[in-house]
Amino acid sequence: MLEIVALGGLGEFGMNMLALTWSDTTVVVDAGVMFPDPELLGVDRIIPDLSYLQKRRAAALVLTHGHEDHIGAVPHVLSLVDGPVYGTPLTLAMVEPKLEEHGIDGRELIAVKPRDRVTVGPFEIEFIRVTHSVPDCVALAIHTPAGIVVHTGDFKIDQTPLDGEHFDVHRFAQLGSEGVLALFADSTNIDRRGVTGSEREVIDAFEEVFTSAPGKLIVAAFASRGNSTARSRSSDAAWCAIPRLPSASGTSASRQGCRFAIRRSATIRRRTFCACRPAHKANRCPRCRASRLTITVT
Repeated sequence: MLEIVALGGLGEFGMNMLALTWSDTTVVVDAGVMFPDPELLGVDRIIPDLSYLQKRRAAALVLTHGHEDHIGAVPHVLSLVDGPVYGTPLTLAMVEPKLEEHGIDGRELIAVKPRDRVTVGPFEIEFIRVTHSVPDCVALAIHTPAGIVVHTGDFKIDQTPLDGEHFDVHRFAQLGSEGVLALFADSTNIDRRGVTGSEREVIDAFEEVFTSAPGKLIVAAFASRGNSTARSRSSDAAWCAIPRLPSASGTSASRQGCRFAIRRSATIRRRTFCACRPAHKANRCPRCRASRLTITVT
């Protein structure tokens, strides 16, 4: 008989952890933490209740991606896992410092890629590419004696991912035609209409902010939102030079409280800016129509 037990992550943000058992073999999917509410003073993180695994040790731990609510509890769970830890290279790279911090060494970390399959007892686990706000994410198709169980991990269908690794819609369609016993799917914001935007949509917003800021910028980001963090860092580096520009009246743009930065790295579309406010298109700005700057930098 197939037994599936959610050890965390249902009806809450964090502590994502799922256990699948057939006979004497248990496989655990993800091991996340939850960050405490303000009233829990002195508490750094909350981990799932592990009493289920204390009764039946796990044969393997399988990770879907590198967010803290999916890997933060790995050091606390590994003592109850007898076998390897499977994950994509980036996910395992995020796990390794946690193990070093807790003095855990000698554990077998096995890197996998989409469309790989591994066998753990009666389970055959297939890894499927999905897109999310952190790169190198996978869903799981777990082939069991009772049927196929699909675990999506966290995902959004990003049709223009920054890393060029597209959501494997075709494999999900194939699994649907084959027949799926159970689907365990990410449901964050499922009650909202529309679709979640691509990570690329933040680029124009970053350029608007970086080019129009009158001084220093301080960027704060959720550390494991890899795509957005990388995008902001590249934008920050690219817009760091702030030269003075002549305005239509002959005074320096910076004396008017105006700044402009020339992108020195990365690729940018050919755009024309005005001198008084870089975010303005030059032909739309009534203040400095005569002071235009067109740049094309690669």
